Amino acid sequence: MGKLAFSDFNRLVGKAHELANEKCPVYAVMKDLFQQIDIRRDGVIDLAEWQQTFGHVTDGNNKLSIKATPLTTWENSPEFAKIGFLIAKNRKQLINEFRTVVKEGQLFNLG
Repeated sequence: MGKLAFSDFNRLVGKAHELANEKCPVYAVMKDLFQQIDIRRDGVIDLAEWQQTFGHVTDGNNKLSIKATPLTTWENSPEFAKIGFLIAKNRKQLINEFRTVVKEGQLFNLG
């Protein structure tokens, strides 16, 4: 089975964005995404890691179908969109609340 090194992954995602007439994510975002998919942390993405992240693509009845994974199901849910919206909308209040609970800089930088 084939494997994707970061350079191959970067070209693949770049081409997908080009075909969609969208701006490709910056290098840091691409690197983070690659590292999230590379579950084994071996510097390449294999088929099992790809399928665990994006689901299984199956061929049948002249159609391609994608078997959802818990990750893809959650990220495509209305609840995920609502939570993201609420976090963005209330960012300043959340940062202040975190600062009251966690001493600033103790665990992470809140910007």
